[in-house]
Amino acid sequence: MKNNAKRWTVFFVFSVLLAGCAAAPAITDEEQKILSEIMEMLNTNIKDAQGNIQLDPESADNVEGLVKVLHEKRKFIKQVEAGEIPFDPESMVKIATEAKEIKATVRRPVEKTWSADVHFGLGKYKVTDLSQHETENLKGLIREITEIVAGIVKKLPQTKQLVIFVKTFGYADGTAICQKTKNSLIKNMKVKLPRSKPSSYKEMKNFLNTEISRRRSESVNEYVRTELKAGLKYPQVSLSKTRTISMGETYPCAEDTVSPPYQSKDERRRLCKIYMTITVKNR
Repeated sequence: MKNNAKRWTVFFVFSVLLAGCAAAPAITDEEQKILSEIMEMLNTNIKDAQGNIQLDPESADNVEGLVKVLHEKRKFIKQVEAGEIPFDPESMVKIATEAKEIKATVRRPVEKTWSADVHFGLGKYKVTDLSQHETENLKGLIREITEIVAGIVKKLPQTKQLVIFVKTFGYADGTAICQKTKNSLIKNMKVKLPRSKPSSYKEMKNFLNTEISRRRSESVNEYVRTELKAGLKYPQVSLSKTRTISMGETYPCAEDTVSPPYQSKDERRRLCKIYMTITVKNR
């Protein structure tokens, strides 16, 4: 009797185990296709997210949380593929939707912006007219950007493109312009006076200072772009369309943030502001 009881116990346990194994039906070809597509989406998201962390370490905390979620979803899909969890269409739709939402987040362009000021002498507007100190500052900025971009490119997946956008704002002060200076500026800048010529001294001064500020913006922009092109010969790096802006006698900074207050003749107003934005986006 005891032996029979043992045999029946073993048979019962074996039957239960067999029933448990049969609880999760085999994955159909169509279901496997769905699982594979979701798994590919999750793997791509993880790769993109980890790439963003390398390119923008400041976003690590937020992105690492998303990577953790993605790994949890991968684990679930593997369990379904292994037959440990039944295939549930509703769960698959939910995971696919979440994966698409995360994809939209991790594939947003990564952007970083740098700014700098370059100061000019009175009546000067060419980069070649800059003082040695200002020239070194400008070269230092270009070296910094070049080194940063070179470092990013080493980590850049083939699916990504790095774009550099250079925007410059030229400014001029309100220094009085005598007739001799006016004639000299018009000749040197090869300025074409508008049909409705400035009728007053103030209008002429504003017109010439607007031209000077425009030349400052264009000169610096062209120099920066030329130097960046020469130093960044990578297939995945490109320079976007340039933008130069002439601010004329507009103050470079808000008056209430400057001490002492701006003057008409003021070297702090004779400058070009440079803004460079590096954007990493999908190719």
